[in-house]
Amino acid sequence: MKIVIKGVVIPAICIILLGQIQVYAVRTALDDYIEKPDPSYSWSLYQTQPYYGLGGGGPAMGTIYTLRMTSQTWRSATEVNRTQWNHWVQFCVPVTPTPNLCLLIIDGGSISGTWGTPSDVSDYAFAANLLGCCLAYLQYIPNEPLRFSDETFNRSEDAIIAYSFDKFLDRYAEGVPDMEWPVLLPMVKAAVRAMDTITAAAAQHAAELLAKEFGCEIADELKTVLGEHLGPIVGQRKFEELVRFMTGYLPSQVAEADKPRCGSENSLALVYKGMSAVEKIRYLLGPTDPSKAQPGSVRREYGSDIMINAAHASDSPESAARELGIVRVEQDDIRPWVEKYYGT
Repeated sequence: MKIVIKGVVIPAICIILLGQIQVYAVRTALDDYIEKPDPSYSWSLYQTQPYYGLGGGGPAMGTIYTLRMTSQTWRSATEVNRTQWNHWVQFCVPVTPTPNLCLLIIDGGSISGTWGTPSDVSDYAFAANLLGCCLAYLQYIPNEPLRFSDETFNRSEDAIIAYSFDKFLDRYAEGVPDMEWPVLLPMVKAAVRAMDTITAAAAQHAAELLAKEFGCEIADELKTVLGEHLGPIVGQRKFEELVRFMTGYLPSQVAEADKPRCGSENSLALVYKGMSAVEKIRYLLGPTDPSKAQPGSVRREYGSDIMINAAHASDSPESAARELGIVRVEQDDIRPWVEKYYGT
């Protein structure tokens, strides 16, 4: 690892590594809203059916999985007549799909009742087969029509967006901004939840294929054994990704002769000593997950996810001593500044 500013060298109690902060984007209200847990999110399989060529002719070309999805709850019942957003997600899987590739088509449409009616996606499914990839069709973005509590008529599409921004500006002018008013936020979150649903449905589909084609029924005890064997492998891969993030290289792909060389990424190492040093520094950084960190903390302001969370801090004096042996802080570039501005 290449250390640009090697730190304040005083007896080590806590070491902090700040990696690549300059490339992080500032978090937005959209980040917070999408990552905000919502217990109303759920999905279930409604029906499964084969699809054929144009006009319904020829042999089966794949399968359409029709899913019911509740993406979220937006606003309260005192503000709008429909708070729970429901959608149809139709997942078209060709007989021989391209791995790791799926198209997501986002559509609008008026929803009647609780769920409405799923669209006919046979033409889209045929197109997916020509492209050789899976395709998902998401309906009701946004859920509409909506009737807001201070109005006597329904709104749809751009009229909903205009109303929601008007409410946002009103709250802002009153000095109590509500960042979740713009309806574009739940519209984006619904698309993200559709991708989560597709991923889960694809995993379920794979398990069904194993059972159907090979008779592979994975028992709970076998899942435990697989977890014990695969866990360390996954952990090693995660560790390699962490090293790559900090140095620019994957350890498994670096020649033995090149390992003593500096990495291609820059980091800032700080060594801090004082009463309750570990607790104080970790409070300033915030929780490992930036979405759960307090405003003003390092990870909330500069992190983007658990992996790219802006900084690492020792969790104990023992860990600090071990990590100092790894990072090898050898020069002190910050101490003169500290002494100049804050005294000795």
